[in-house]
Amino acid sequence: MLSSSKCCASSDPLWDLIFHLVFPRLDPKTLARAACVSKSWQTAASSDLIWAPICLSQYPSLSSLMILPMSTTNSYHRLYSLAYTSSHRHRHRPNPHHPSISLHHLAFAIDVSSSSSSSVILMTLAVDGRRLTSRDGVFHFEIDVESGGGCDEEEVRVRWSVVLKEWRGVFVVMDYVGKGMRGGGRRWFTEEVPSPPESGCTCGGGGGGGGLVGEVELVLGERRKVERVRVGLMRSVACWRYVSVDDGLSYLQRFLLPSSN
Repeated sequence: MLSSSKCCASSDPLWDLIFHLVFPRLDPKTLARAACVSKSWQTAASSDLIWAPICLSQYPSLSSLMILPMSTTNSYHRLYSLAYTSSHRHRHRPNPHHPSISLHHLAFAIDVSSSSSSSVILMTLAVDGRRLTSRDGVFHFEIDVESGGGCDEEEVRVRWSVVLKEWRGVFVVMDYVGKGMRGGGRRWFTEEVPSPPESGCTCGGGGGGGGLVGEVELVLGERRKVERVRVGLMRSVACWRYVSVDDGLSYLQRFLLPSSN
């Protein structure tokens, strides 16, 4: 349970007013500035009472992973920092040929929201990597959705994030905004993912690491509600085939495990 006892450094009524009425109205950047004022302000500005609503609004599926056994942190402030940094990362790291992580070390989080407002959530899904199974050894997975929302909007925002256990890393694979493609009761979205030529990535056997594409597919049922979600990584150059599980994990590892590079 979230409590303000750890973050309120004083019982002064003015301080209580600032914490309960002012801080919750601040955006993340302003909260970061407020944390620089003093030690007590830093403690207050890092409180889960402040950051939990922000995380639930901006990263709903990542927030739902907090209850999974893989999570050893209860800090929404740290969760936001990881997710935000990953979303704005432009630095790429080399990719080893053989991954030291497996699906058991990961969790997937998929959010589908309105393109006009990310706070209008159409569907959110979080799944432990231990539940994921691959057909034919390729990095392509199907996930059942127990209570999927509708997906009627023409343009949507689709975000697929991968989390390393114990919140040691978060990587946003896709953050797509647009119409995507549709047909046969399905909607699918693709986006080229970061893959620098100097990485030495062997994903798909082509070397160089260029031309990797992330894919999120929504399988719709009655009333156009999402019943299943399929995600994968594929090589767009020449073949449009899914990469192997090992190649997909190697790609993710260079973002999730900086120390292995």
